[in-house]
Amino acid sequence: MRIKYNIDWLIRKTVQKNDPNRIVENIFDYQNVIRKRPDLDREIYGSNYCYGMSYILKRYSGYKKRIRCLIEHAPGLTNIGLTEYKSNIFDTLLVSSVQRKEFLSGYTDKKIFDIGPSIAYADKIYDDFNISTIKKSFGKTLLLYPSHNVIDSDWEKDTEKFIAEAKKIVDEYHFDNVLVCMFYIDIQRGTHLIYEKEGWNIVSAGQMVNYDFNDCMKTIISLADMAMFQTYSSAVGYCIYLNVPVFIFPFNYNDPGIRKKYATDVLKEIYGLFKDFSEEISDKQKELCSYYFGYDSVKKSEELLGLFKSFEKNKLGKD
Repeated sequence: MRIKYNIDWLIRKTVQKNDPNRIVENIFDYQNVIRKRPDLDREIYGSNYCYGMSYILKRYSGYKKRIRCLIEHAPGLTNIGLTEYKSNIFDTLLVSSVQRKEFLSGYTDKKIFDIGPSIAYADKIYDDFNISTIKKSFGKTLLLYPSHNVIDSDWEKDTEKFIAEAKKIVDEYHFDNVLVCMFYIDIQRGTHLIYEKEGWNIVSAGQMVNYDFNDCMKTIISLADMAMFQTYSSAVGYCIYLNVPVFIFPFNYNDPGIRKKYATDVLKEIYGLFKDFSEEISDKQKELCSYYFGYDSVKKSEELLGLFKSFEKNKLGKD
């Protein structure tokens, strides 16, 4: 059984490695970006693949082996919806911030290390020269993050309001171009066509299993001068980290889907600082995002490599 598994994995790896769409060369070819491009390495804990976390951390640190710890794939704020801390595969957990570390310490006896936001370890798919060239051709660019939820009964009405507000901002603040970052499922459903009819450019960071998800996301954010969100998303903290100002459109804190993910008081705190449109990032916005996303926790490559090597002694999760 083990031999068959290894042979099947090698076959899949060979096929995927030779896929001509394996490397994204055009971030605006969104139908290609949303294709499935899984990490070719094998990890012991499957959730480490989410959003290419193990891939970017190993690339950054130079670590070549399987990572023997659990990796939270997004800032959890004060919710416990991210369940990596419950797994018994490893007794070590990586999180974004000191805040998250302290919060989860009340729920688990695992050893927890804070390493900062994933976007800090991502690479852009274009070099700085090409990023600059694209930005010059676009002019002043507004980046929209529509809500992922298209099931809610008020979705169409809320989207109309969101688009109307975006158009108002484009006119009032003289934006030359609009990028709309869509969840891959929404593109597959055809939801992106609503925004495409406005003459706006559709982009996506791809599927959550894609090794280059964070690279695509960093590229998209780097092309923007301002970001507007229909509801809270972890991309808020990534934008601020990359010095892109953020405005959050009014949203319902009591929406069941949102309350399931995040504590209402935290959402109110975040929304309170981002509800007014401003093309400047305030000190309070930076402080809040740094607190939850761990901007000060970002590690040097050798520090991260040292952490991964220390986890090799982990008695759990043996091959």
